Amino acid sequence: MTTTRQIEIFVTVAELESVRLAAEHLDVSQPTVSKHLKALEANIGGRLFERNRGQRVKLSPLGRQLLDDAQFSLAARHRIENATRLAVQSNNPVIYVRGFMSDWVKQQYEGLQLAGLPAGTRFKLIDDSEDPIDMVRKTPGSMSLYRSARGSRVDGLRSSILRTETLSLFAAPSVASALKSGGMLPSEVRFLDYSKRANTDFSDGRLLASAGLEQAKRVEAPQFIELVTKQVLQGNGAAVFFDWHQRAAVEAGELVRLSKDCELAHLCLIAHKSVDKASFDRVAQSFVTRLELV
Repeated sequence: MTTTRQIEIFVTVAELESVRLAAEHLDVSQPTVSKHLKALEANIGGRLFERNRGQRVKLSPLGRQLLDDAQFSLAARHRIENATRLAVQSNNPVIYVRGFMSDWVKQQYEGLQLAGLPAGTRFKLIDDSEDPIDMVRKTPGSMSLYRSARGSRVDGLRSSILRTETLSLFAAPSVASALKSGGMLPSEVRFLDYSKRANTDFSDGRLLASAGLEQAKRVEAPQFIELVTKQVLQGNGAAVFFDWHQRAAVEAGELVRLSKDCELAHLCLIAHKSVDKASFDRVAQSFVTRLELV
């Protein structure tokens, strides 16, 4: 699993061109930096740096491709964390956001405030390995965005459907063409799989079957949706996305829908019972208002 710490270390090493300086800057050991970099490289399937003993660390071609996205993700997380620290009331609700919605929240943060998101609302990005339902249940005052195939109802929590959409399997046109011509076998397709670490309740198996890709090789998807999208755009695999998430890329000819069928899914907001109904409804409406613009 790609973690925020790995992204932070990658960006710091790239900017300082030194593992030693990055370790000093982050107040960790050099072996710790190396360990996180190796884990990130193993996840994305390639070297991020050209390592020449005695010289500054230089980005590899793959590292240069990923740096902009990594810097964007890290900067956006810092902006959200800064907003949290500046919250005018310490008891304002925390809204947990998982990777599949992280990019949209980053882009829409100011728009959500204009749409009525209560002042001081705090966002917290969480790893896809963490169950948002469990986190909300054990954290008074908290909320979370939540993807469900069964509807919004969750026992013991407030809940509301923000948007109902479809999920489809997408890939780059080059992958679609290679599959159609027989130049690529289904078993050679890398399926960027969220379910290995996320308790999803929709069936990606049906989408793979709809595309004739039951034999696709399942590999763990990166945590951040920007990095998943980047890999798919570059022809490095196929992944499941909300159709509205990738509508612009499809219209631009950058992505192709591989699955003949789609799966219905609901984007929901859930909240701890301690969140009063008026506050919950106001937060939900701010999301609905912005989602209607997509």
